[in-house]
Amino acid sequence: MLKPTFRDRLARARRAVRDARLDAMLVCPSADLLYLTGASLHMRERPIFLVITPARVTLLCPRLEAESSSRVLPGIPVWEWPDGDDAFAMLREKLGKARRIGINSTMRADWVISLLEGRPHARVRSAAPVMVTLRSAKEAGEIRRIQAAADQADQVMGEARRRLKAGVREEELAQWIMARFEKLGAVNPWALVASAENAAMPHHSFGPRKMRRGDVVIVDLGAELNGYQSDITRTFFLGEPEPEAWHVYDVVRGAQFAGRAAVRAGSPGRSADRAAREFIDRHGYGEFFIHRLGHGLGMEVHEEPNLDSSNRRPLPEGAVVTVEPGIYLPGRFGIRLEDVVVARKGEPRTLTRFPLDLALIK
Repeated sequence: MLKPTFRDRLARARRAVRDARLDAMLVCPSADLLYLTGASLHMRERPIFLVITPARVTLLCPRLEAESSSRVLPGIPVWEWPDGDDAFAMLREKLGKARRIGINSTMRADWVISLLEGRPHARVRSAAPVMVTLRSAKEAGEIRRIQAAADQADQVMGEARRRLKAGVREEELAQWIMARFEKLGAVNPWALVASAENAAMPHHSFGPRKMRRGDVVIVDLGAELNGYQSDITRTFFLGEPEPEAWHVYDVVRGAQFAGRAAVRAGSPGRSADRAAREFIDRHGYGEFFIHRLGHGLGMEVHEEPNLDSSNRRPLPEGAVVTVEPGIYLPGRFGIRLEDVVVARKGEPRTLTRFPLDLALIK
């Protein structure tokens, strides 16, 4: 049998499918499937997905993978189909008169077309709202894992700061960060290092530019530890920067405090975005804050819920999000500060702890 955690998640998924008035939900290999079952199956050319109805959970998979799939999904019945047969004909037969079918976000378009063949009255809907409801409210064990990942990211950020020197290339530091994460036992590490005018581009990754005294440097990094992600950004001054940089830093820092304070269970995601954005607007830099305030963090680096102006959904207790306001002055510099925060009914809890008062590197 599956572990109790996953049995509970599948039970909640069945209830969520019922509450969404779906006859069935199909979940392809993805972070969604991993969350629900703990099984890391792979998306291949042969259809394979979990079929969840209000009454039961079944796995549809090719016969050649049935045994291996049963081992990682013990206790879940399998509908197996042999090579050469039409997997979707089997699925249509098994689903019977089901008309309202939800699909998760990784479903291939050609599979959707095959699913609908011969079923003119069937309606396919996005199952994203169902999965968002399930995954957004993090369990205590998930938050402990994210905290461990955040602690590791704090450590790597501190070590990276000590390596920031004039003459070091952006790519050199970024590659060191990724190698350091791997040495500490993390997987899938990534890093953005952007200096001077490159820091004015929010998604600049890294390049051959050598850093110089007086540069503003954004360092954004993270990795996966025990199945959960980290994400933190700090901005450093490699020696005294131009005078406005300190002022902008203070504005971004104030906006981050305002945004973090607004990450509360029961408040819509847009409230935190608005709090940070209004702070920056009041200081005259509104046109230079050009992205959302943050995003959900968990098994994926970017997942729901988002902190943006369109998100009216209340944040659930235990939602884990990033809070990362930034100001980007084209051709000059940019400043971004990012922390990972847990939404609670009372004071939000910040998981990343690297100090914000260590910007200046003398």
